[in-house]
Amino acid sequence: MDISEISTFVLVSNIFQLPILITWLVAVILSIVFRNRHPKVSLVALIGFSIFFLQWVISLIQNVWIQTRLMSGDYSVSELGLINAGVGILIALLSLGAWILVLFAIFGWRSPGAQEMPQRYPGDVSHLQ
Repeated sequence: MDISEISTFVLVSNIFQLPILITWLVAVILSIVFRNRHPKVSLVALIGFSIFFLQWVISLIQNVWIQTRLMSGDYSVSELGLINAGVGILIALLSLGAWILVLFAIFGWRSPGAQEMPQRYPGDVSHLQ
């Protein structure tokens, strides 16, 4: 498999992931932009979305590597299956960690009374409905 075939494979296999990659990039940029206003939340979100991107890079490398090894016959299908499973576990753990960080960034900083609506005037109970 030469470099043009690998490039075509990478482009074709990842073209549909472009929207999510753009979303992660926007999230990273927003985390950097808002770091002065919300430093802890922005840092946790930045790490989480960066891990999502790292997970994608590892998955991309894994796919290209397995395809080239399969074509060259360097490894048996069962050996590639074991390697694929091991990398798959790593990717799943990275994804889990990234989701935990993103969820913590969204919900972990709320104070207990933050969800209550302020009263418009003394005795106003419209916010309880």
